[in-house]
Amino acid sequence: MDPHKEFRQTYLGAAPHTFVIGLIWVLSGLVSDNQSRTSGIVFIIVGGMFIFPLGELIRRFVLKAPTRLSPDNKLPLLFTLLAFTIPLSYPVVYMASKGNINWFFPSLAVLVGAHYLPFYWGYRMVTFLVLAVLIVAIGTVCALYASDSFSISAYLTGGSMLLFAVVNFVLVKNER
Repeated sequence: MDPHKEFRQTYLGAAPHTFVIGLIWVLSGLVSDNQSRTSGIVFIIVGGMFIFPLGELIRRFVLKAPTRLSPDNKLPLLFTLLAFTIPLSYPVVYMASKGNINWFFPSLAVLVGAHYLPFYWGYRMVTFLVLAVLIVAIGTVCALYASDSFSISAYLTGGSMLLFAVVNFVLVKNER
């Protein structure tokens, strides 16, 4: 089997993991609005550490997707390395936020959007190109035109991820 198709089918087009991170973004916005900005920032950073494990729980136990990657498939290594691009970029988010705390979510959105570009190659799904551009646009527009709102970018980014999680899940299910 083609390694990209095998990876796409095994991980369901990253739908469970995209759902988890979308939920974390939305919840982080809610925490920011109802607790404090600092609590929202901590929530998304700590929550980000649980994306893969929670996504795997959903994939394996809720959606009952088997793990069936062949030993020759090296795509998991690529995605392990990609996972580290976000925490390694936190200094850039800090520098942007230092000038304006309301740029925290927009700057993180731009980085996450860029992070999604290689997903197009790994999964062979155009939806990841669309999602990458959309999230970068959300972060950019929110920084430029909604910099008086702390959490709007969290809601828009999270909502986009939730939508694309559903789209990717349907596309992969229809592919079988």
